[in-house]
Amino acid sequence: MVVISYAHLTDEEIIGMIVKERNSNPFGELYSRYVKMVLFKCQQFCPNAAAAEDLTHDIFVKLYTDLKKFEFKSKFSTWLFRVVNNYCIDHQRKISRGPIFVEEDENGYEFIEEEGSDDDLFEVHSEALSELIKRLKSQDRQVLLMKYLDGLKIEEISELTGLSSSAIKMKLKRSKEFILKEFSKQEKALNAN
Repeated sequence: MVVISYAHLTDEEIIGMIVKERNSNPFGELYSRYVKMVLFKCQQFCPNAAAAEDLTHDIFVKLYTDLKKFEFKSKFSTWLFRVVNNYCIDHQRKISRGPIFVEEDENGYEFIEEEGSDDDLFEVHSEALSELIKRLKSQDRQVLLMKYLDGLKIEEISELTGLSSSAIKMKLKRSKEFILKEFSKQEKALNAN
């Protein structure tokens, strides 16, 4: 049996082969390239390892059937990132039987010119930070992780979430304030003992 490698092809070339030639063999290469990223994103929504793996599997099944919807207008990785986020949010909605978050009125956000310094945020110990991030509202946590874990710019987060730049800045500001306030409380409680 001859094994064909698709590692030298771009994502877009692989998608072309799958969609135009109806050749499913190259899909394994896309899977290999992105399975760790997809699993990592799923773990942000599902702390249970088995559930995150199941969600990852479901996403790749959906991805295979939806590849024909990829329009080659952006990088495949950007499109995939959006598919993963939307799928995880939808999954979480089904579990909670209700919306994860309530859309806020655009006019309800104050304009924030600068995001401010993040130095204080990095003073929070990693274990405490991880626990505090879990306590954020789902969409706030998603925006915070996109910014600081995925390294996305405000404009990229806006494109992926559909939120305005000012809404994202406000969510980041509120999330950082919450984390710093709660961490300060924890530190005071430890020092009091």
